[in-house]
Amino acid sequence: MTETIIPAFRDAPEEGKTVGRLLAGYSELEVEMLGCVLEVSGGVDAAVRALYGTRGEQKRIEAMRSLTEVAFQKAGLGPTFAATMSDMHWCRRIRNQYAHCQWYYTTSEGLCFIDLEELAKRTAKIDVLTRDRVPVDIGILSRQEAFFKYVQKCFWFLAEQYKINPDQRSTPLFQLPAKMDQPPLHN
Repeated sequence: MTETIIPAFRDAPEEGKTVGRLLAGYSELEVEMLGCVLEVSGGVDAAVRALYGTRGEQKRIEAMRSLTEVAFQKAGLGPTFAATMSDMHWCRRIRNQYAHCQWYYTTSEGLCFIDLEELAKRTAKIDVLTRDRVPVDIGILSRQEAFFKYVQKCFWFLAEQYKINPDQRSTPLFQLPAKMDQPPLHN
């Protein structure tokens, strides 16, 4: 096996692969948001600068909302837009949970992580990192990955529907997927 920067994933390879897809895949969801901004604005330069001109996932989501919400509402897509944006925020929370943590594996505990950002926010003295460990469940990871794909499809639907005449919306290329509940975070 190739040497890895996260040794814990050697002992939990499927979990490691799924976490990697979630972390890398989050940027795909941001690109799908960009696609929606492009449909509304039509200007690539302005859209890229508006979403990526400042750092921060939450800022990109808020920029997308401010640039497109009224247009999607006028197009009769307001409820779908609102639900998709709420789900995108949930994807951000999932992504951030894994992006700001330390991973470890023991035979007795399996794969666990410590959310260092959350730990740093506490007022109590931090003396043992593993006291606040979070065991990882492949079932939850799989549900989270499926949810990312669901949100991606919602963005595809919104982008396509926005440019279609409302009278022709009965035969979309991208169907709105069946509603999927937000999966739990690991905690």
